Amino acid sequence: MIDAEHSYTLQNVKIGNVVTDLSRPAEGVTYPISGEQVHTLWATFAGSRDAADAAAGAANGANGTYDHLNTIYVARSDDGGLTWTDVASYATGLSETRELDLIFPVIAVDKKGNLYSAWTDGNLIQYVASTDQGKTWSKPYTVNPGEVGAKATGGTADLFPWIAAGGNGRLDVVWYHGAGGDTTGYRNGR
Repeated sequence: MIDAEHSYTLQNVKIGNVVTDLSRPAEGVTYPISGEQVHTLWATFAGSRDAADAAAGAANGANGTYDHLNTIYVARSDDGGLTWTDVASYATGLSETRELDLIFPVIAVDKKGNLYSAWTDGNLIQYVASTDQGKTWSKPYTVNPGEVGAKATGGTADLFPWIAAGGNGRLDVVWYHGAGGDTTGYRNGR
């Protein structure tokens, strides 16, 4: 079931991965067929910041322009994925037109239960972290140098970030970097 508070994201969304948080068993909840313990599930996706933004993104999407996927959400399920609650972990500034869905956001959880959500706008690889079960999120950390001032230029791209978390506070980040060719079509005005 989708979090009704953010149902406007259904029309225009880029879905990331889902991870199981083995540090958080759901008390008294087991899977009906296997009988195994249910643990908290976390998912991430890029969507619009509100319903008006989503409508603008849908209208623009038909023209291949700015898609308004400017907010990274993290969703939590404590019942094996039947219901989800979403929280925005990062959003661009209101005047920015950065697309945070190139190609998709990713989430990881370390052994202590700290969460990490990463994304790219085609230029910057960034992530945020939460140490309180996704209630609050850190400022964004930029992993790669990107381009000065995060301004779009043709010829380079940083895409497909992936993250893996290990021990408490340990995170590995990888991505593809490409050079050569015109990438401006994937970086709508900044």
